[in-house]
Amino acid sequence: VRDSGSGMSDEQLRRCVEPFYSTKGVGKGTGLGLPMVQGLAVQSGGGFAIRSQQGEGTVATLWLPISDVTAVGRDSDSAEAPLADHASRILLVDDEEIVHHATALQLRDLGYEVCEASSAAAAMQQVEQGWQPDVLVTDHVMADMTGVRFAQQMRERQADLPVLIITGYANLTPRELKGFEVLRKPYRRAELAQSVARLLAAPR
Repeated sequence: VRDSGSGMSDEQLRRCVEPFYSTKGVGKGTGLGLPMVQGLAVQSGGGFAIRSQQGEGTVATLWLPISDVTAVGRDSDSAEAPLADHASRILLVDDEEIVHHATALQLRDLGYEVCEASSAAAAMQQVEQGWQPDVLVTDHVMADMTGVRFAQQMRERQADLPVLIITGYANLTPRELKGFEVLRKPYRRAELAQSVARLLAAPR
């Protein structure tokens, strides 16, 4: 990928794959994009490199191994992704705009009614205005409040609310996650569908 923008300084280039390092202001990003790309590439047996020069731009290169496994088609993924069996309402919270829009599209495609919020505060405002969800789906790492903390606040209002925490961190302990259902990034549409369907089907 080539970015013909202003490029990065030497320090920015050296630190750009550090988790949580970001040049953006508070609430504008978490600094997890490049570390996740690098981690996924390495886990897949590939590689990732980035070079940049101020005034010239940035080039990011991603290598992925050729697979000998037959690709799974969209029809197979759809067969594994249970659709909503009734008009359930999902409160979706994520402070990365592109992520929550993509997740919302997937959930709507599965037949759910979705209310999107870009922060815990915005989500709580929706609830206070009368939007009562059947399921809370929230990212964990957000600028204003963690997803787990927001889920705890929602449980104070709605004790039996099913909660799905989405996180890219495998090292979070069950104690830190307070026993909430977890979906690890990266995930497939079918995994999201199965997680939400399982929460709705569970006895309360």
